[in-house]
Amino acid sequence: MAIQYKNTAHALLHLLHLRGIRVFLANPGTDLTSLVDAYEERRGSGEPVPKGLLIPHEAPLAAMAYGYFLGRANPCVLFLHASIGPMNALGIVMTAKRRRVPMILISGSMPKSERSRFLPVQWAQDIGDGLPPLKDFLKWSYELGDPQELEAAFDRAFSLAMTDPKGPVCLILPPEVLIAGPIRTAFRTEPLFCLPRTSPDPTKLRQLAEMLKEASLPILITSSLGREPEAVEALVRLSDLASLGVVSFVPEYMNFPIRHPLHLGFSPDRVLRLSDLIIVCDCDVPWIPSRAGPKDTARLVHVGEDPLYSDLKLRGFPSHLAISGPTCKVLSELCEILTAMELNSQKVEERRLFLRSIHEEVFDRHVEVARKTLDHSPLKPAFVSSVLCELLQRDSFLVNEYDNSIAPYLDLPPGHYFCSPHTGYLGWAFGVSLGLKLARPEGEVVATMGDGSYLFSVPSCCHYVSFAFDLPILIVVFNNRGYGAVRRATRLVYRSPGQGIEFSLCNFEKDLAYEKICQAFSGYGERVDRPEVLRPRLERALEILRTEKRQVLMNVVCEE
Repeated sequence: MAIQYKNTAHALLHLLHLRGIRVFLANPGTDLTSLVDAYEERRGSGEPVPKGLLIPHEAPLAAMAYGYFLGRANPCVLFLHASIGPMNALGIVMTAKRRRVPMILISGSMPKSERSRFLPVQWAQDIGDGLPPLKDFLKWSYELGDPQELEAAFDRAFSLAMTDPKGPVCLILPPEVLIAGPIRTAFRTEPLFCLPRTSPDPTKLRQLAEMLKEASLPILITSSLGREPEAVEALVRLSDLASLGVVSFVPEYMNFPIRHPLHLGFSPDRVLRLSDLIIVCDCDVPWIPSRAGPKDTARLVHVGEDPLYSDLKLRGFPSHLAISGPTCKVLSELCEILTAMELNSQKVEERRLFLRSIHEEVFDRHVEVARKTLDHSPLKPAFVSSVLCELLQRDSFLVNEYDNSIAPYLDLPPGHYFCSPHTGYLGWAFGVSLGLKLARPEGEVVATMGDGSYLFSVPSCCHYVSFAFDLPILIVVFNNRGYGAVRRATRLVYRSPGQGIEFSLCNFEKDLAYEKICQAFSGYGERVDRPEVLRPRLERALEILRTEKRQVLMNVVCEE
């Protein structure tokens, strides 16, 4: 049945409700005044409308949208003001594109006619469609010209964002279009489009099964297989069936249980030259060519939604076989084929014993590293990480943005650990954790990050959001008083000149009391600078988080 709406802004808000959008994030500008007005008018009259949250800066806003998807597997809608808004969100949008996280950006634009402009910024911020810096990292963008096409445009945005490989899209709504009305239209109760699904090539799957059957030492390297939590279970089945060793290289998710005897650690260097079959599964960079590489006779197989990573400008890792399709489906069907085959049980068992010895060696070393550093001051990141992991609940969520060696100690289920993406955009974790908490309010969310990442996250904005919208999380700042990654990279490239040098361009001049920023937003903050107080203070922090339901920040002073 057709309904008459006051203008396009009213129609849009009702359409969001019909599409199951229950919350949206916004940082509107003067180009979205009709949306601001429509939201208040519809709320005041009792019309169905999603809950809107005002996020004071676009970088945390976009990071929250990222985290919201991680928690609910549904894309988030973001309202950004024209030009400047998308630019501020650019780093997170780039990360979402590379890491296949969907989000729906709705951006305003400057009024097309000078007669419609009423502020100087509407001339200075006019950069055409408002998206030039952003377009390389969008799957799709479109400027709406006719209000009657609103439903088709939004449903296309939603469908393309959620079609594999997923990613961000942008719908541009000029103020002249948003304010146009009245309009009369009949929205469907269901989206216009059915999402396509791909299936792996059965011939290629049988090829891979034969290769696994004949291989002497097959391994699988992944960094983001855990994007699909179900794929982790499928990988465990495959590993058990074929004695397939698994390397979780620079992991962005929980990809494989750390206690599994065929988990070979977090670097492929040890086993790369030993393996005659290497399966690269959901991994953009499976090894660092300047450091290690497979032997010439090894067979290389790439698996995933886009196994050759077509969005990367340069990627020279060879493949003898490429299988595209949802990872869980690929691995599950591979298990079925292998089960029907007659595998050499003696060879499989001998391989299992050999790989298990590597697993024990690797993880015993991590335990020893944490044990050796328990009395070290300043604190060692590995020791801090090991203690924190002991205190987490089994169903906690952890978002990590620091090279703190936390992965070897972290025994969380699939879908509960998220690590900074390879794009390296600093300031990712705080906003992502808030979005995750928004999606999973019942869950315990912990964010770990360096002090550089914390400063990049627009911390005052993030602490405000936690306080204003009742999103309590624990933030652990690994405070090494500077940019540790840049220090390490400089020493790696310029090893001899770097010895004993402070690298002043990597160091913060003052030791900052980050805990006081959290306190300013009614949170609890504490400094930790001695190993003997680490455990009791982390225990107190988690107790406050769990009982008082307010944000907590631990400023942990670590080795530079």
